[in-house]
Amino acid sequence: MTWSWTSQVSYTNARSLVFLIDGCHLFVSDFTHSSISPPMSSYEIICPLPILAIAFDDDHDQLVLILSDRSLAICGSSPGLTDYRTKINLSQIKSVHYVVLLISPLESPIKNIHNATHFRLINQDFYFIEESHLYTYNLETKTKTSLLLNFNCLTTAIDHEEIKHLYLQDEHGKIFRLDNNELHAKMHFPRPCSHFSVVLNGQFVGLTENYRLYINTNELAHNCNSYFIHDKTILVYSTLQHQLAFRSLASNQNVAEISHRRTGK
Repeated sequence: MTWSWTSQVSYTNARSLVFLIDGCHLFVSDFTHSSISPPMSSYEIICPLPILAIAFDDDHDQLVLILSDRSLAICGSSPGLTDYRTKINLSQIKSVHYVVLLISPLESPIKNIHNATHFRLINQDFYFIEESHLYTYNLETKTKTSLLLNFNCLTTAIDHEEIKHLYLQDEHGKIFRLDNNELHAKMHFPRPCSHFSVVLNGQFVGLTENYRLYINTNELAHNCNSYFIHDKTILVYSTLQHQLAFRSLASNQNVAEISHRRTGK
């Protein structure tokens, strides 16, 4: 038997959720209440079919599950479809997700589940890439628009402005923003970044596979193995030397640095 794990982390001022997919189960840990490390969870959603991916909008608490038959399971805050169960593992959790609506394979905007990638959600707009096209599907109106891409998309991100936008990065590190179904070039990383974020004042933070951390075109570190954005204003990143650094995105200055040295027994 082969196990496959996929995780996605959301950062909001209200809740800090971690999602972990294991076959037909979606494990959700709410770190706002307690530190429950996967595969344990605060609650779990159990589907009749394997879950391949999720799309989550943390500002609107919207969650969509992409299932193996191309169907989309849309979640809400109250019990819904009986074939989809939500099991609460931590009694202190008051807000959980339930599957309340299913978009069947016949209605699904996805044609070939094996070719669909980069699932994103902004309020009611569900985004994905399939066969060199960027698709936007509105979950309420069930309308679908497409945009032909003339590049291979490496990864995507969403900003946290009042009106959110989707950003795409091509295989060379160039960043584009989607506006009214048109792409506009915004910035170009010196190297393609396997993970990037849109931050304050039109800035971008990116991390390459060989540990280089960038703010726009400036290299901040060459030994970074992870980062996250705290409260939209603080960049927190760790290094291969077991250091934790904090940098203000508002003033572009280092705030603090914490070192931890491992010792052998």
